[in-house]
Amino acid sequence: MKKLLFLSVAFLSIIIFSSSFKKSGFGNYHHPLRSGGAAGSGNANRTGAPFGNGTCANCHGGGTFAPTFDVQLLNSANNTVTNYTPSTNYTLRISIVATSGTPQYGFQTTSVKSSDNTNLNTWGASLPPGVVNWFLTTSSNMSSNNRNYLEHNSLLNSGIINIPWTAPAANFGAVKFYTAGNAVDGGGGTGGDNATPANVLTIGETVLPITLSAFTARQSNTTVILTWKTAQEINNDYFSIENSTDNITFKVVGKINAAGNSTNENNYSFEDKNAAFGKNFYRLAQVDFSGKINYSSIVEINYSNVIDNIKISPNPVSSKIFLKSSFNLIGSFYTIVNSAGSTMLTGNFLSNEINVENLPKGNYYIKVKQKNNKIITQQFVK
Repeated sequence: MKKLLFLSVAFLSIIIFSSSFKKSGFGNYHHPLRSGGAAGSGNANRTGAPFGNGTCANCHGGGTFAPTFDVQLLNSANNTVTNYTPSTNYTLRISIVATSGTPQYGFQTTSVKSSDNTNLNTWGASLPPGVVNWFLTTSSNMSSNNRNYLEHNSLLNSGIINIPWTAPAANFGAVKFYTAGNAVDGGGGTGGDNATPANVLTIGETVLPITLSAFTARQSNTTVILTWKTAQEINNDYFSIENSTDNITFKVVGKINAAGNSTNENNYSFEDKNAAFGKNFYRLAQVDFSGKINYSSIVEINYSNVIDNIKISPNPVSSKIFLKSSFNLIGSFYTIVNSAGSTMLTGNFLSNEINVENLPKGNYYIKVKQKNNKIITQQFVK
């Protein structure tokens, strides 16, 4: 009889103990001695999202920390943004700040496509210490619906949590971040804590005026040919072509009018006839009709005049030599010297021929000074 009474009391104690960690309508998926979040402890979504069941307040309460709560998306300059640029890196900053006491902190967040709650797992690989990325499948106790959730896996000493996030590719649309937080006393239970209200942060997509699908640079004889291609254009007025030799200071070297508005593929090209010797860096400044400027990525080319050459015909020559060059000779200065180094003729090219009828027979060198001051020398015989 005593044994039966003992078993009955023990069973009743288990029921009371278990029910103390539930609230009406929601399961408490935290083990009372665990310090991790609901996703890791019980496959649970506590972000306050419409595809989940509640927030941290389902289980936590009774504290006096009275935390403030804010969620922001920051760009690389640490400025708050309301629209993202596709494929750009950002930081999601979650701020849980107690107005009294010195609690520890927990949180849970998820990012989805705003229009249909499609999972968006573009969180950075290097997460802050104490933060994990869980992928949850639909379970019997929680409609987590195959999404990723970031949360603490141990209590955090700071409520300022900076999480790397990369914006999706173009045309994904607006994004929503569903987030909930908690200020806890660290006692291992759920009493004495303060859960924050849910926060929904909606970030729109910045529609780029152009989709640049290609941008290349190549040398062609003594010029650099730039080509680029757009897949679409919106209010695109023109392109400024900019050049730099140090990849720091750029100057405008040309302008090409754009298509304006187009959903078709458009091809553009520009020839830079004044490229500097050595490394050249080019970028496109896309200017829309309102004057707003967006810059392309930078392409680099090592410009060299090693292909510059002069061919003389006939050789040997009797009266006139004809010169064929890989650059424009007209206006260039030339000097003809004999084998002893004495100057015999000088002048500026008016055409591609020089009359050498009055030169005595012998070996000669013609030196052509280009407009960039480079001198090319070629030998001929009379």
